[in-house]
Amino acid sequence: MRRMPEQKPVGKGIMFADLADSELRGFEDPVKLWELGWREGD
Repeated sequence: MRRMPEQKPVGKGIMFADLADSELRGFEDPVKLWELGWREGD
């Protein structure tokens, strides 16, 4: 899933928004967070 936002399906009503890099417990390096949105019924 690491590169999913850059390789998203075109024309499927799926949108990604880059939120930020965040330090999460259990991970050494910051993790990029994405917001997922979609539209139904196109």
